[in-house]
Amino acid sequence: MPNITPITPPRVPLIDPRTGLIDRAWYLFFLSLNNTAQAAESNPDVGPSPESLIATYDAALHALAQATETQPSSNELLAQIAEMQKQIEALASGSQNFDPIEVEKQIQALAVTPAPLVQLPWSSVLNQPKIEAYDASVSIALTSTPALLKPASTTTGSQGIVYDAATGEFTFSAAGSYSLALSVNAVSAAANQFVYIYAENDTGAGWTVNTNSGKTYELTNANMVQIVYAQSVARVAGQKVRYWIYSNDGKVTLETFSLPGGVGAIVPAIRIQYS
Repeated sequence: MPNITPITPPRVPLIDPRTGLIDRAWYLFFLSLNNTAQAAESNPDVGPSPESLIATYDAALHALAQATETQPSSNELLAQIAEMQKQIEALASGSQNFDPIEVEKQIQALAVTPAPLVQLPWSSVLNQPKIEAYDASVSIALTSTPALLKPASTTTGSQGIVYDAATGEFTFSAAGSYSLALSVNAVSAAANQFVYIYAENDTGAGWTVNTNSGKTYELTNANMVQIVYAQSVARVAGQKVRYWIYSNDGKVTLETFSLPGGVGAIVPAIRIQYS
């Protein structure tokens, strides 16, 4: 067996800072390992015994199988592991149809192969978060200073999102991307009237203005306009959100409108939906 050069002390850097190449001491150590490996490969009396290989590969396969079983859609990977297990059993029984190098390659390939992802349609997810808050008041006067949007009621069937009508706050139980549709039915009593809406967030450190949430709408005199504020928004678990509204000089009201013909449908003064 060739002599193995003693391992280089850790104080010696792998790369020689003067040349930018591998340090000579490290090179000689790796060269001795290479020579020893080549000698072992050509000499059946040198290297690990079949029993040692069996134990090593069997333990590796066992650990890999356990990890794979916890992943979705792992049937194909488990089948490959079972095939390699048969090869190891063949070695244990004295069969010559066994290539330890090939088995080791297969184990390493499986270890770095990610399990297939399962794409679930959104419709199959139970208990999807949703809520609708609304206010069917006849008239709600806006002021020239910001006031909280606090619709008085919610529809039945809300889940995953909690609304407090006393504070106008929405609290999200789970993190995720949500669809928001906020609408107000505005009526102007004068020309050159504007409505402004913005949001505030509280993720645990207190309320802060959502800088890019501002919306502005111009109204025409004596006309009713349903203003819609719709967007996709990201929320973290436990986050609270509330909305503020005001006009430029207090001559705007939010009003509920009943559709003509006695159909029973209304346009609420305020409606906020999350899903």
